[in-house]
Amino acid sequence: MKQPDVPALPIQASSLASNGWHPPAGKVWHRKKRRPSRRRGILVLIALLVLIGMVWAAPKAWSELNRGWHTLLDPVESSMQNQISPVSPPPPVPEPAPPPEAGAQPGPVHTALPGAVGPITRVAATLANGACEAGRPCTMRVDVGVDPAANVGAVTWNLTVYDRCTGVVHPGGDVTVPVPPGAPTAYGIGNVALPPGSALAIAAVTTGRAVAASEPVYVPAENATCADGSPGAGG
Repeated sequence: MKQPDVPALPIQASSLASNGWHPPAGKVWHRKKRRPSRRRGILVLIALLVLIGMVWAAPKAWSELNRGWHTLLDPVESSMQNQISPVSPPPPVPEPAPPPEAGAQPGPVHTALPGAVGPITRVAATLANGACEAGRPCTMRVDVGVDPAANVGAVTWNLTVYDRCTGVVHPGGDVTVPVPPGAPTAYGIGNVALPPGSALAIAAVTTGRAVAASEPVYVPAENATCADGSPGAGG
């Protein structure tokens, strides 16, 4: 007996996976090598610079720290002497020149004054009546240069005598000479009594606020000797 035809049912395949789960789909950028960001590069560069600076400054910082530590523990070094030394040694004191022997020539005279100072630009002394002799009056002409813009009005000077053998100085009397407005020079005549001596010198010395001196005039002018062998005035 023939069985009736039964329609075939579709066969469904069974699966262990849930109907709602799907495998993750990979993204393209996960598989590509990412470039480092600019911000990260800047941070790395700054870190390198800081590291280099620390390496460079480390020896100096260590030296300062070590010095401070030693100063704190030992403020005064034991090797230093307990005394105060001058910044610079004082200048040596010049030794006096030995006295010249009898018949020796005396040294030159130094007035220790400038030839020009302030409104005084020049001082010159010359013999007015020929040669002078020791123990006699001597007449001198004195020329004083002045700054015309200073309007000094007058200049005062004296004739100072130096004994080149004994060192004695004999200041003379003051002589005041008027200076016309705008004049560059003034001159005058003065007399001085020379003391006895074998080697003398005469210099004109201005007085007041501006003290200057002329070059000395020697009496006698040459071949002077110190007969008594006493120390000279200059040298």
